[in-house]
Amino acid sequence: SCGLHVHLDMRNDNATKAFNNLVRIEPALFKMVPKSRVENRYCRPTPTHELKDAFDFDDRYFGVNAQAYHKYKTIEVRLHSGTTNFKKIYNWIRLLSKAAYDTPCINKTITTPTGLIRALNLTDEGQKYIKERVKEHSGE
Repeated sequence: SCGLHVHLDMRNDNATKAFNNLVRIEPALFKMVPKSRVENRYCRPTPTHELKDAFDFDDRYFGVNAQAYHKYKTIEVRLHSGTTNFKKIYNWIRLLSKAAYDTPCINKTITTPTGLIRALNLTDEGQKYIKERVKEHSGE
């Protein structure tokens, strides 16, 4: 019933681009998490990819939470299930960081793991992590 929430520091980064990118990849990220994270009220799909519009929602329970920006100057990602597994935490943070900080503006919604790998130009290690997570949560 708990999740791994990651706050990405936006004090010295482009929060608008980071938020857009994270929301654009959110459908693919949902394929990497357990069904219990997809079907709950604490990390619903984010209804906009525009940061300024997300401020109008007085709710933090979206997969990508813009409300954290006002309070902490972070963008919070609430999708991952709770874990103490270092490898899962490390790879999840690397994936989110790549999208938020290192990837140019993504202009279309990414819905597949393959699309995610391409959009973020991931290394073999990143690709392997995504494929493992999808397989783990696809019921295969």
